[in-house]
Amino acid sequence: QATTTGQVSTTTDLWSVDQTKAAFMSITAHWIEKDAKSGAWSLCNQVIAFKGIAGAHTGQNLGRYFVGLCEHVGIVDR
Repeated sequence: QATTTGQVSTTTDLWSVDQTKAAFMSITAHWIEKDAKSGAWSLCNQVIAFKGIAGAHTGQNLGRYFVGLCEHVGIVDR
């Protein structure tokens, strides 16, 4: 598990399986870390959530899932 003390940006993707109509959401976190020894900066990213989605693909429903997953992994205030 990665940790960071700074801000975190996110990207998300949603897709459906044609045959089963199952839908999934993934969230990837992105942040910058500074190496303590060299002082070099590096861009880091990690998939922090992957979940099946139920219901309509409306902004309201997807927003609830997104916020809920971000709360679950503890990055809402980041």
